[in-house]
Amino acid sequence: DIHFVNETAAPVTGRLEATLLRGPNTAIACREIPLCIEARSRQTRSADEILGRFCDASYAYRFGPPQHDVAIFTWYDDRRAILGEAFHFVRRQIEPLTGDCPIEARYESLGNDHYEVVVSAECFLQHVFLKADGYLPDDNYFHLPPHRRKRVRFRPTTAHPPAFVADLEAINLAAPLSVAASVESATH
Repeated sequence: DIHFVNETAAPVTGRLEATLLRGPNTAIACREIPLCIEARSRQTRSADEILGRFCDASYAYRFGPPQHDVAIFTWYDDRRAILGEAFHFVRRQIEPLTGDCPIEARYESLGNDHYEVVVSAECFLQHVFLKADGYLPDDNYFHLPPHRRKRVRFRPTTAHPPAFVADLEAINLAAPLSVAASVESATH
């Protein structure tokens, strides 16, 4: 079950996407449905209802080996901004990336020693960790679904921060990646 809570005074409309992912980038089921949560209300939807068929998304019934590694549920607003996201891992960890997986990690200056890192990959990245000495990210330790772009802003932690140098790590990456000032594509 996926639980939704709207504590605001207005209804929240958008779309709910459910994806069952096998390996780093194979979606074995994916479906999107409209979603409206009325003001100050709660709603519960089952994965089977969203996907339109029985999928054993949580692998609770264990009918044979699991068909997917992770179930991803993403709630978008009407402008396609993510309102919430949940991940359920059938296995504790996605297998390490062994084949080709283009990963793009770049940054740009926002001025006043603030930077924005943009990360995207053609495969699932588990527990992404971004670090830059002298800077604090506004988000970290997140999962990144395939073909999704994530923006993370960094602010300085001191009055005179060092030059911005960032690295990207993930549990299923063999080695950290350097984040480049211009578009950099790496294969892992």
